[in-house]
Amino acid sequence: YYLQSYLENFGLQTISLRYFNVFGPRQDPKSQYAAAIPIFVNNALQNKEIIIYGDGKQTRDFIFVKDVVAANVLAATTENVNGTFNVACGSAISINQLVNLVLELTNSKSHIRYEKERAGDIKHSLASIEETKQQLGFQPKHDLLEGLKETINYFIQLFQNKK
Repeated sequence: YYLQSYLENFGLQTISLRYFNVFGPRQDPKSQYAAAIPIFVNNALQNKEIIIYGDGKQTRDFIFVKDVVAANVLAATTENVNGTFNVACGSAISINQLVNLVLELTNSKSHIRYEKERAGDIKHSLASIEETKQQLGFQPKHDLLEGLKETINYFIQLFQNKK
């Protein structure tokens, strides 16, 4: 609303980016704001229990951090564009599928424990990125598998450096 108002009243063009589930190296799995992927990867690499809240059928649209950087560069350098744009992959994966993929990629023996879903957690999250593609020329270049492998390698290096 405010951005549109500034455009209409002052001719100021603005861009707002709406990030979906960003992941990648350097996320802190112990932060109070930690996302699912760094927690799952951290626990899987240590063969620690992985907790899933709810039944694991909830879905998320994950976007690798390098693609978020690319979207920011496009937003900063594309002329004559105004509005709010989704930054995501435009595809969803269930939490169960994600955890199983992490376990497979890490060769983990972690046990999965299901707990009661948390109040406020959303069931499904999937972004439309058509407008972002059309207006900014944004196209994610890193799929979930590629991003997970890079993230897992980062955590492996982190653990090795702590020894």
